[in-house]
Amino acid sequence: MLKKKLYSFNNGSRWKLGLLLLLFLNPTLTPVLAATPTVVFQWGTLGNQTEQLDEPYGVAVDSEGYIYIADKFNHRIQKLDSTGAWISSWGSFGTEAGQFHDPTGIAVNSKNQIYVADTFNHRIQKFTSNGEFITQWGNFGTQPGQFQFPAGIALDKLDNVYVTSVLGHNVQKFTQNGIFLLAQWGSYGTAEGEFNQPHGIAVDSDNQVYVVDKVNHRIQKFDSQGHFISQWGNQGAAEGQLTYPTAIAIDNQNNSYVTDTGNQRVQEFDSSGTFLSQWNSAGTTADQFQSPQGIAVDLLGNIYVVDKDKHRLQKFTFSAPSGLQVFQVSACPTDRSSISQYCIANNQALACQTVIEATSSVSKAVFACDATNKGWVSNSTIKAEATLRGGILTGYITNQGTIADFEFRGAVLQGGTLAGTVINNSPIDGWFQNVQLAANTHLSGGKLKGEIRGDINAPALLENLEVLSGSKLSGVNLGTNVKLAKDVEYSE
Repeated sequence: MLKKKLYSFNNGSRWKLGLLLLLFLNPTLTPVLAATPTVVFQWGTLGNQTEQLDEPYGVAVDSEGYIYIADKFNHRIQKLDSTGAWISSWGSFGTEAGQFHDPTGIAVNSKNQIYVADTFNHRIQKFTSNGEFITQWGNFGTQPGQFQFPAGIALDKLDNVYVTSVLGHNVQKFTQNGIFLLAQWGSYGTAEGEFNQPHGIAVDSDNQVYVVDKVNHRIQKFDSQGHFISQWGNQGAAEGQLTYPTAIAIDNQNNSYVTDTGNQRVQEFDSSGTFLSQWNSAGTTADQFQSPQGIAVDLLGNIYVVDKDKHRLQKFTFSAPSGLQVFQVSACPTDRSSISQYCIANNQALACQTVIEATSSVSKAVFACDATNKGWVSNSTIKAEATLRGGILTGYITNQGTIADFEFRGAVLQGGTLAGTVINNSPIDGWFQNVQLAANTHLSGGKLKGEIRGDINAPALLENLEVLSGSKLSGVNLGTNVKLAKDVEYSE
C-alpha cells in the first residue's frame, strides 16, 4: 500500500496541528529533516519537442498552481500543472502577435492572465492562461513605452506592470493593458537608483519593487513610484554576496529568493535584505544547479527554478524542521463509509456517504457523492451532484457540486456552490473564486474573486471580507467590513 510520511512535534498537539496543516496544504512534502528545500520533481530535457526545453529563462505560477515557462530558444511558452504534467504550449519564432524572439521574463496577474517579455522583439505580450493573444505594447527605443531588450516583468496588487529594460538600464511602469503610468526610473551607473543591465524584478505585498541589478551584483529596492529605499549585495561568493544574479521572487512573508547565477545557487533574504539561507551547489543531480535563471514562488511556498544550461525546471519544497517525530500516512480506503485516519486518496473516489471523523485528514480525494467531513479535507475535488458538508478544507479545492457549513484554511477554492455558514480563515490569504452562493448563505472572512452569484430571492450575507479587482457580485447583501475593489461590479 502506498504510504507517505507525516510529521509531528514531540511536545504537544499544537505543533502537530500546525504541521498537519502544512502537509495537507502541500501533500508532496518530502520527509527529509533539513533546513533547505528538497526536490519535488524536475522536468525537461534539451530539445524542441513536447515536454522539452532549450535554455529556459523565466518561470511563473498562477493562483491555481499552473506553471508557465519561457522556453527561450524554442520561442514559446510551455504550461504544466502543479505535478509537472505537460498541458500545452504556444508561440513560434517571429514578430507577429503571439510569436516570440527569445522570450525571457514571464508573470501572471490576479486574473491568471500571462505577460511575457518578448526580449528581442522589444515588446510585452499579454495572453489568457490558455495562450490566446490579448494585446501587446512596446518597440525598440529610449522613449517611455519603448524598450531595449526587456527581460524582467512583475505585477503589483493592482495589476500594474513593471518591466526592466536591460540595455536601457531602467524600469518602466504600466497599467495592466500597457498604458504608460510613470516616467521610467534608472540610468546606467553604480549609484543608488542606477543600474547596469537590470534583469529580474518582483513586487511584494506592500507594493515595494525589488530589482536585480545584474552586473552591479546587487538587489535594489524601491517604492511603487521608483523612489530608492535600500540595496544589498556585492560581488563575491560569501553569504549575502552575489555574482551576476538573474531573477528574484517573493513569498507571502515578503522574503525574497534570488537566483545567484554566477555562484550556481539560490539565496534567501528578508524584506530588508538580511541574509537568511542559501542552497544547492554546482552540479547536475536533481537538487543541484548549473545555470539557475528564472525563479517563482507559489501560494503554498513551493519554489520553482529554471536551469538554463540543464534545460529543466526544478520544483522545491521546504522540509520539516529538525526534532520531529515521523509516522506513516496510508492511502485512503475507498470502500468504507467511515475514515478515521490520516490518508491520501491519490485522486480516487471515496465511497458514498463517507464520514471523515474528527481525528482524520483526507488529501487528494474525489467526492462523487455526498459525504460528511468532521475533520480535514485538502487538495480535493467535489463532483457535480455531490455535497460535502462540514469540517475544515485546505489547499486547492475544485468544486463542481456543493460544499456546506465549513471552514476554509487553504489557498484557492474554485467553482460550484457554497451553502450554509462558510468561514474563510486562510493563513495564506486564500480566496474563493467563481462560486455560487445558495439561499441565505452566510460567508465571512478572506477574499472573493471572479463571478460571485447569490440567490436574488434569498441573498447571501457577506461580512469581513475583501472582493478583489475584476470581480462581479450579484444576489448578495453586504454586511459589516466588506471591502470592494474600485472596479467590482455589484448588483443586489
